[in-house]
Amino acid sequence: MIKNILRVKQRADQGLGRAEKTEVLSEDLLLAEKKVEALKNVLQTLVKKLTASLQAHNVHDQEKRAKKMPIVHLATSLEESSKVLGEGMLCDVLRQCSMGMNSIGYAQQFYELTVEGSILSYIQEILDTDVPAIKKSKQQLTKLTLDMDSTRSRQQSAAQSSSHSSHSQSKTELLNVELEEAEQKVATCRDQYTTEIFQLLSKESDICLKIIEWMTAQISFYKTSLTHLEDMVVDLRCMTEQHATKPVYGCSLEEHLQSSGRKIALVIEECIHILYPSGLEEEGLFRIAAGASILKKLKATFDVGVQTDMTEYHSDYHVVAGALKLYIRELPEPLLTYDLYDEFIQCMNVKDRGSRLQQMWSTVDKLPKPNFENVKYLIKFLAKLAEKSEINKMTPSNISIVFGPNLLRPRNSDPGSDVVSSAIQNHVVETLILHHDYFFPGGKFLLLIP
Repeated sequence: MIKNILRVKQRADQGLGRAEKTEVLSEDLLLAEKKVEALKNVLQTLVKKLTASLQAHNVHDQEKRAKKMPIVHLATSLEESSKVLGEGMLCDVLRQCSMGMNSIGYAQQFYELTVEGSILSYIQEILDTDVPAIKKSKQQLTKLTLDMDSTRSRQQSAAQSSSHSSHSQSKTELLNVELEEAEQKVATCRDQYTTEIFQLLSKESDICLKIIEWMTAQISFYKTSLTHLEDMVVDLRCMTEQHATKPVYGCSLEEHLQSSGRKIALVIEECIHILYPSGLEEEGLFRIAAGASILKKLKATFDVGVQTDMTEYHSDYHVVAGALKLYIRELPEPLLTYDLYDEFIQCMNVKDRGSRLQQMWSTVDKLPKPNFENVKYLIKFLAKLAEKSEINKMTPSNISIVFGPNLLRPRNSDPGSDVVSSAIQNHVVETLILHHDYFFPGGKFLLLIP
């Protein structure tokens, strides 16, 4: 009750210009808000118009659904007319037409069920779940911002009078603590709000795919318009492939590099740019877990492809390291590839060190060029990290424990499921780090950074 009164007073003071109003949203986030609002309006219109186009919406009983379709009524009429004639050519034609109309009616039922079950339900779920969640987070952020501003106003007022009494000084100290807590709540809520917005925007490509699925269903139904609809779907697929933002995480390395025109994967390059060199002395880098909320936010930022200021992550190297580690783990195929897994494992069985390194060099050289360049970039960085092991406690062995199962694993196997295999995988990565100049010659690490 008291908080509500303080919020009303703070809002009134801000409206009259007697109190400052904190702007907690960046320009990028304000722009994303507008995109979300536009997306919501488009989806609401799409659901309304698409629902209106269905002749038997939300009728699940097959017989009742058929009775609502004019084409089934036509089929029944044709069948009755054929019975009136009894026999003859026209009787047979009408009967055959009745069977054909019934077949089209069943095809239309299947089409409408597909639209309802796959397209409409997916879009409606976004409108019923994602959009309200974003709205709720925005309302909560507004309340917390008002609380923070109100606390700041009271703190400033108490600070001005603190010199007159010890009671005022004590009150000021309490308000300082309250203000710090309020600021932390605002920051947490803003991160959650940002994550929810970016996660919704990242679904744009999925929505496009659902629209294509709708078009494809129409192709199956409108047999006479097959050529026209197939051409339309081809055009739509081309547009979505060229312009839709695809998530970076979980996307194959080759597809990501090809669509983005990059040589080094976005997450690998951006994260290393932040971590090198200032993050190399961070103790337990890649080993200490990052905050789940801000890690999700950074992942969502990469996935939606938003051009954002990365400076906010420069103070939390564990979040950046976590994002890099998560990207490598979620690659559909590990960077050292499934095909070369057995060869890498065999290399570790060679007892002579020189022969082992030579055989391993030959295996590394077989990597596809995109994989080779990205492994080289990553390993060079990890070698720099290992050079600071006395400070960061991340020796080549410790680093390999983190990255081994993610960089090298057999097909159809969970990372870390086999203790012996994991140890060998770790040994491969450790060897790459220890002898990085041998496997990846070509100058200093800094030269690898564009």
